[in-house]
Formats: sequence, structure tokens, C-alpha cells
Amino acid sequence: MKALFPCFRACFALLALLAGGACGKPSAPAEVQASWNPGVHDAPITSSGPWTHARSEYLTMWHGVDPSLLQVRPQAILGDERDAVLTATPTQLSVELGPSPAPRRLHTAVRRTGPRPAVPTRFEVFWQAADQPPQSLATLRLEAQPLQLSEPWTSLEAELPSTAGTLILIARDPRPLGEQAPQTELAWQAPVVESLAPPSQQPDVLLVTIDTLRSDALEHAPVLRSLLAQGHWWSQAVSPSNWTLPSYASLFSGLPADQHQAGRGPFQASATGQPEDRQLSAIDDQLTLLAERFRAAGYATGMVHQNPMLETWTGLSRGFERYQRASDRTGDALQAAEEFFASPAGRPRFYVLHLMAPHLPYRYGPEPDPLAELPLAEFFGKDTSPQERAQFFALDAAKRQTVRKRYFAEVETLDAQLGPWLQNLLSEHPRELVIALHSDHGEELWEDGSFEHGHAFGDSVVLVPVGIIAPGKLEPRRNEARVPAELLGASLLDLAGIEHELEHSLEQPPARFASQMPLYRAAAHGRLFEASGSTLQAFDPTRGSGGNGAPISDRKRRMLAELGYLAGQEMRAPVSTPPDAPSKQD
Repeated sequence: MKALFPCFRACFALLALLAGGACGKPSAPAEVQASWNPGVHDAPITSSGPWTHARSEYLTMWHGVDPSLLQVRPQAILGDERDAVLTATPTQLSVELGPSPAPRRLHTAVRRTGPRPAVPTRFEVFWQAADQPPQSLATLRLEAQPLQLSEPWTSLEAELPSTAGTLILIARDPRPLGEQAPQTELAWQAPVVESLAPPSQQPDVLLVTIDTLRSDALEHAPVLRSLLAQGHWWSQAVSPSNWTLPSYASLFSGLPADQHQAGRGPFQASATGQPEDRQLSAIDDQLTLLAERFRAAGYATGMVHQNPMLETWTGLSRGFERYQRASDRTGDALQAAEEFFASPAGRPRFYVLHLMAPHLPYRYGPEPDPLAELPLAEFFGKDTSPQERAQFFALDAAKRQTVRKRYFAEVETLDAQLGPWLQNLLSEHPRELVIALHSDHGEELWEDGSFEHGHAFGDSVVLVPVGIIAPGKLEPRRNEARVPAELLGASLLDLAGIEHELEHSLEQPPARFASQMPLYRAAAHGRLFEASGSTLQAFDPTRGSGGNGAPISDRKRRMLAELGYLAGQEMRAPVSTPPDAPSKQD
């Protein structure tokens, strides 16, 4: 270690020699400064080699594999995207920090992003006070990894002095001086320096969003219903769309589903009955999203989700310092959320917990499953008329009742897991905590002659529960008014004391609003709500989201095809064990 000190004094001469160049010049574009640390936006980054600011995503071999085809238990976390500084060994990044009124802590993580190296990689954190040699604060060694697997993030943290100084991050491959070897491509999670002083008085905020939870499903969720009764909740909120992508884009932007560009492209003039290219598009990258607002206000931000329609290609990960995809098991997502809130709290925290249940496939309830007899993914991938859909799902009364029981069994199972977890979090959380409950849309169970969602705008599909539990801030109250569910974000910003320009909130909804932009060909393009009631809007096949096509990888296209969101992909044979498979456990 001591042998490195002269190298630091000489502007990291050793690193410059190994890199084949001199020390780099400060490089600090505005967007990079903000990603570096919310407390020192104006600190220029100096580097000994080239680097870029981007998002870096870890994907396991399980990502994009249909769970029903697996013969072993998949991993808990399938994807993990973070804001990052991308570079390669050998490299040095440094930033000058001013004095702080309290000790502080560095939070970062590392992963190698290119072909796995044949030698280990060493990461080290140094602190250099004025006119003093650098002091090593933390080290990490990642061993050689010959398999071509996506490498997960490994945390690297260090306590920093409160005095002024320079934070230095080093990455190198320990090999004899002068030995020629390929550089190791790597990513540093955009480092954050948090004060160890107690965080501000702003509350922690947890947004729990449940996929496909219709409004009357709470009759089968007694624990969640009792929790909502402790806060202000809207039992018949209206989802902005009847499927996932535009609904969450509305939640994160605060805009109606026809104004943020996330969704699908136009339809053919008439149903073709053939596999359909839906031209999925991401959210408008010029919009400021909910997580970006919380992060700009000094919040630590994170999200875990379980739906491929929320993958990073959607643009919905913007603003989240950590954006994870968990397996479909509810417990795996709860564990990710628990780890987030268990980490040191140098800042208030905003976290989104997305749970896939009770979305298809229904795994609980009476057997046999009538839906198992149907080629669901193949049908969902086709361009069919509403009449053809109703005919496809024309099950007899007994089978329909079995499917209904299986849906509500999903709700009951979710309630038994999520409800106690939330109760425990509320009672034991050390800081003020606001919990919000939300659903992106409901599920038709033949109330209007058909099944599932994305195809119609009846009450069973568009009415969802939305609520906020904020002890000491909101009096318990049930509201049966129909309000836009996407306004939940504005209400949370208000509770956290964060200024915004959004015009409406749950407490101050607009006089007219709509649920619109269907995924499948429908009898209506939406449903307009106003004080006098609601009316269906005529279906217009020429209307699409208006966005550009999303950059979806082949792997993620296969995953979407397996759920019926995209067509033209062949289903694969059963998968045995991917190279990074864990042992099978219950």
C-alpha cells in the first residue's frame, strides 16, 4: 500500500503509465455531476482514463426465461440497473469535497461489464487531505471469472472524514508492471456521499403497487383493507389505462395515458387474426418522472418490480438509483424492499415496491385450472376482434367460477404475505413513514362477457383501490369518488413537502379525465369520466401512443412474447439449468 503513495503524489503516475497516457482533464457535464452525488453537484470529476455516464444493468441467465419452463428455482433478483460511471482498468476517478458539519459515508458498488478477465480486479477507495498522502479507506477484490456471465453488483462503502479533501476511486488489474493485457471494462455505481447526521424531517415514502388488483378484490384482502382504513383511501379510483405500461407511465409522470408516449402503436384497419407487431414505445425522455423529483429533493430512490412491461427499455427507471427486477415470488420482492430500508439512512428514502400477483398465471385455488387448456400466449399475441376474444374465453359457468376463485385466491395469498409485512414496517420503522397503495388496472372475470385486461374499460378493469397511510398527517377516511389513480404521485410529493408544477392531485382532481389507450383491439378506445357519469370513446385504430419504438433486446422480446405482449417469437423447449443457477430450494 505504501508503495502507491508516491504514485498518488505524482498525479497517479503509475496509473498513467499503465494506461499509456497522462492524467486526464476534469470532465463534468451537467448530467454527470448530478449522478455523482446529490450533495456536490458542482464537483468536477477528474479521471486518468476515458469514462462515460450511463445506466448499467446486471441481468442473470434467468432473465427472459419463462418460469413455467424451468426445472429449478430461479434466483431472487433477475436484473439490477443503476446509474453508473463506465470506464476500464487501469483507471482513477477523483472528486474534491468540501468540509461537512458531520462525518459522512460513501456508498457505491462495482461490476465488470465486458468479457470476464483472466486475472482479478482490485478496487480501492482513498481519501487525500490537503498536503497529505492518500489514505486507503476500503478495498475490494473481484476474482477472475472465466464464464461469460453477467456480473452482479458488489457494494463498496467507506466512512469519510468531515474535513475537506479529495475522494479517489481506483480500479486496476494486479499484474506485473509492463505486462500487456486487455483492459477490464467496468462500472462504478454513481457514488453517493451521505451525511451520518440524522436525516431531514422529510418522511420516508413507500409506494406499494399491485398488478391487476381490481377494486372489489379488497373484500378478499382483510389485512390490506384494515391498513387502508388507517389512512385516506379511494375505493374506486380510475386507472389511466387498462394495461401496465401506459398506467405506470402515467403514475410516474402524472399525465394521462395519451400524453406521455409510452404504450403501443396504431392498429391495422381491421383485425387480422395474425401475430401482431405492437410497436411498443418508451416514455417521453423529456418528461420529469416521480423518482427524479424525489431524488432532486435529496431522497435515496429505489424500486423493485416483477413485470417485464416495466423493464428498463420503458424509460421508467429514470430517477431510481437502484432499479431491480425480482422473480415472480412475492417474498423475493419484499426481501429487496426490506434490504433497501435496512441500509443506513443518511437521506430520506423513496421506494416503489411492485408486486405481480394477482396477475396471470393464477397459481392458487381449485384445480384443475381451466385456463391451462387454452393457448393463452399464442392468442394474446394475435390481432383479434373483441368478439373473437369473447369467443376464445367462452368457458362454461362452472369453469368461469373456478377461474374467479383462482383469481381471488391469488389476492388472498398476497394479502397473507404483504399485509403482515406492511404492519411490521409501520410499527417498527424508526422514522416517519408514508405508505401508499396503488394498482395499475383490474381484471375482467366475465362481468362484461370477456376475460383479463387490456381489451375493455368496464368497471372490473379500470376501477382500482388507491390509498395513503400517513399517521399524524392524514385522518382515516374512505372516499368513493372516482379520481385518476395517476394523481397519487402528486399527493405523495405534497406530503413530502416537495414542490412541483403538477396541476392536480387526488385531493384536487380534474373535472374530466379518461381511462384510455388499450393494448388489444377493443370496442372502445377509452372511457371518459365526469361528474355526470361516464361515456365510452369510439375505438380509433389509427391512434397509438405517439412514441418512438423502444430498443428492446431479443432476450426481452422473448420474455414479452411468453406473456403474449409481443408476437412472432417461438416458444422454447423446457429449460434445464442456466449456468448461474442456484440449487433448487422451496
